[in-house]
Amino acid sequence: MRNITKLVAGAGLAAGSLLTLTVGATTAQASVPTDGPAAQTAQVTESTVNQTVKGRGDTYQGCPYKAVCIYPRDKGWNNGHPSNVYWSYGVHKLYNQVGNHIVFNNQSGKAGVWLCKGSNGTNCPSYLKPWTYHNFNLTPINSLKLVR
Repeated sequence: MRNITKLVAGAGLAAGSLLTLTVGATTAQASVPTDGPAAQTAQVTESTVNQTVKGRGDTYQGCPYKAVCIYPRDKGWNNGHPSNVYWSYGVHKLYNQVGNHIVFNNQSGKAGVWLCKGSNGTNCPSYLKPWTYHNFNLTPINSLKLVR
């Protein structure tokens, strides 16, 4: 799990609140600064977190906003340097992608990505919704299909 701290206005929090997101989890914890020694804490649901973050339009871990990125095998986020970046909707064939790779969908709205066993975008067992990532074994995957 990765923690991301964002300055947010909205999501039911006070303006200027810091929101620490645990990516891949279903909840996040928000800490609201106070004048006293203790900070107030609120739980934020996954849908609220997704709405807040995906609307930001930021590059994250080197993956540009509105792109889908694959990171090198067994390198995690590779210091923010994806090995493959996909921008256009449709099917993209994968070449020499075996083993475990992080695949990150940094698209917005309802733009998703299917990971497909067929090189023509068929037999697609895995889906990533916007602003999510997963560590996939890409050995059986032969294409990505970016959809709206």
